[in-house]
Amino acid sequence: QGQAERRPDLATLMVVNDAINQQIPTLLPYHFPHDQVELSLLNTDVSLEDIISESSIDWPWFLSNSLTGDNSNYAMELASRLSPEQQTLPTEPDNSTATDLTSFYQTNLGLKTADYTPFEALNTFARQLAITVPPGGTVDCGYSACQPAV
Repeated sequence: QGQAERRPDLATLMVVNDAINQQIPTLLPYHFPHDQVELSLLNTDVSLEDIISESSIDWPWFLSNSLTGDNSNYAMELASRLSPEQQTLPTEPDNSTATDLTSFYQTNLGLKTADYTPFEALNTFARQLAITVPPGGTVDCGYSACQPAV
């Protein structure tokens, strides 16, 4: 898929310093209204969940007869600090039981492989996700795969 197909607006965009140096997360779904709320709340050191808990007369919602009611789900969504689109990611159907994960790794990490072993090298994993590894090359993620490639 070429640039013209993915971004047909590229030819009309102005090349200015602000546009070139603006960082936009591309690996997760972006939701502008949620981002604006999070940035505003970040400056006040208060979460959206805290605001709702202080202003709602029936809080805490999760203390109901059913721990899986609509309000408890809503409370979990508020506490997650994830945008609506990002909240769908952890609840996607599990495809880890598939016998061949080649298409999963090809689609999501851009590497044609049937298992995770190429990603055991941190540098490979970081390169495929287009992220940088901090100096020293270690990331504390709880898995041996997060050790740097030697």
